[in-house]
Amino acid sequence: MISTPPACPESESALLGGLLLDSARLDEVASNLQHTDFFDLRHANLFRHMLHLKEDGAPIDIVSVTESIGDRESIGGMAYVSQLPDHCPTVSHIPYYASILRKKKRLRDFRSISYTIHNIITSDTSDDEALEELARIAQDALGGEGDKGVEVLAREAVQKAIDEIEAAFHCDGNCVGVPTSFIALDRILGGLHDGEMVVLAARPSMGKSSLAMNVVEHAAIDNNIPVGVFSLEMTASSLMKRCMAGRSKVDGIKLRDGNLTEPEFKALTTAAGKIAKAPIIMVEKPFIDVHEFRSMARRMKSVHGVKLIVLDYLQLMHAKAESRVQEVTRCSNAVKGVAKELGVPILCLSQLSRSAEQQDRAPRLSDLRDSGAVEQDADVVAFLWRRPKDEGIIVKLQVAKNRNGPVGELDLEFIAEHSRFRNPLYGADKE
Repeated sequence: MISTPPACPESESALLGGLLLDSARLDEVASNLQHTDFFDLRHANLFRHMLHLKEDGAPIDIVSVTESIGDRESIGGMAYVSQLPDHCPTVSHIPYYASILRKKKRLRDFRSISYTIHNIITSDTSDDEALEELARIAQDALGGEGDKGVEVLAREAVQKAIDEIEAAFHCDGNCVGVPTSFIALDRILGGLHDGEMVVLAARPSMGKSSLAMNVVEHAAIDNNIPVGVFSLEMTASSLMKRCMAGRSKVDGIKLRDGNLTEPEFKALTTAAGKIAKAPIIMVEKPFIDVHEFRSMARRMKSVHGVKLIVLDYLQLMHAKAESRVQEVTRCSNAVKGVAKELGVPILCLSQLSRSAEQQDRAPRLSDLRDSGAVEQDADVVAFLWRRPKDEGIIVKLQVAKNRNGPVGELDLEFIAEHSRFRNPLYGADKE
């Protein structure tokens, strides 16, 4: 006996009937409900048609809906649509009906996954690798909506583009994305933008983790922007010590040794208090695979509303693959996919090969370690470097790739005792 898929036709009818009574609530519903969340195909077609009418500025009622659609039978016909408002006791319950639809859709997705897993288990060709892959798919489904494609009409894309252009116009040339605190870098990039994969690459001990945490501090502490940090190399407490040293201007060595004066300890506790209140969500995990990263990032977005994610660093991620190149390729693809899916920038740290260091030259895109996919997937690639013969605190930050803007090179000052970068004093107005 085949059971009926999870659905609630009554809630679907009540929701659509309520929207016919009060179309002003359509925007509220459409922000987190898609036509694919409806089980009844008539209801799905009707909801999608309502959205099209709303975009065109047309009225939404029984007459306008049925008269403007080409195939009335696709929505059940005039008689069927006319009785839908009778199913809605009050329009104030519309959000509740929408929540039921989303829940039922999720249950149908889980049901489909369960059937797939059952078929693999009971088939003669099932093996451990196939079962593991199916388990990962189920984990992704539990973590979010996955990588389902969404139809986007040209007019929708144009409207979103106009909104972004208008927001940039009102910024009057200032940073429109998540600010980094580095003046010259924000002038080149305009900040870190939603959906972009930004790669910061360097050889070991060049300060890429410090630079990334400087960006995290500025976003979360100075601008109250929620930030998610995946620290695969350092512990969360080590990262916080760096933040406290930089904010309090206390030598980081003293934090380790405990050799602090009373004024330094007071400055440190003051800085710690401010950092503790910042919306920074950290994951410290020595090993993480692409599926765990995707699920945790989705949770950071849904629960904490993060607007920036930092991954330190790419080569410490893992993916099932036959070679190291293929593994890094899959990790890079996953990071780009998550950035696009969640609509947040991901600042992804990466290692460089030894070539540039051995040849005493500036890094090139081909120096990105282990896979050319990193260069292809990234919207922005920046190199942190210094020639071996150079001395002093000046470090070069070279934007070698910028898919949506210019490239260029800028100077940063590195204060080693505070594990902190800053804008060069002489270059505050430098292009």
